[in-house]
Amino acid sequence: MSYCDCDMDDYDPPVFFRVSNVRAARRQHKCVECGGAILVGEPYQRVEGKWDAGVEVICTCYLCLAARSTCLTIPTTVLCAIPNSNRLTG
Repeated sequence: MSYCDCDMDDYDPPVFFRVSNVRAARRQHKCVECGGAILVGEPYQRVEGKWDAGVEVICTCYLCLAARSTCLTIPTTVLCAIPNSNRLTG
């Protein structure tokens, strides 16, 4: 058993999901990562999926996509060794 906060042993993958390319917003959305507004015309990524709770549409702003892409280049073992590295507060 791991005590790492990024451990996802109990994660249930979606029944299906679709990731769109980065595109310009046609209406305002809310970023799932930072909670900020994605305004009309701003680039964002849209992910659609069906989990146990139902179908969800998840929007991520361009800045959060860039941050995620940077974080994905760091090995998980390094992140897990840094206290509170995977939490925004705490």
